Amino acid sequence: MEPMRFRMFPILTLLIVAGWLPLAGCSLGVGYRIPGTPIGVGASVPLDRIGRSDPDRRVLYRPLYVASQPTGARILINGELVGSTPAEIQVPFTRGRWGRAEGSAQLLLELPGHLPEGVRLFPARDGVAREPEGPPVRELRLQLRHN
Repeated sequence: MEPMRFRMFPILTLLIVAGWLPLAGCSLGVGYRIPGTPIGVGASVPLDRIGRSDPDRRVLYRPLYVASQPTGARILINGELVGSTPAEIQVPFTRGRWGRAEGSAQLLLELPGHLPEGVRLFPARDGVAREPEGPPVRELRLQLRHN
């Protein structure tokens, strides 16, 4: 019969390695490069958080498809780069006391040689709205004007 320490060694090793991965900066987030630019960005939300709430940060994410004319504009949510158009993004909202999304988020599109275009977004029942208590929208298409 094997001593207990030899049977426990693989289990303990696995637990120690799994515990150190998050501390070493490993995550399930996805990174990508904006086409045509040297800019690398992370996803707007880690893959394991899409469509879920984040209890530690009290955040709820709502999906939104963003497109612009011309394409290739940088998408910023509350000043944070999340991708380039066209893209399906996850818009973060504060989770309220009763678990509902509250507050607002500022979406900004930037493209060199064009004026920036911004929209304030509000949480809706199953998505986002362009005005408080407004109807939900699944996609947002914006026209960028030249300087």
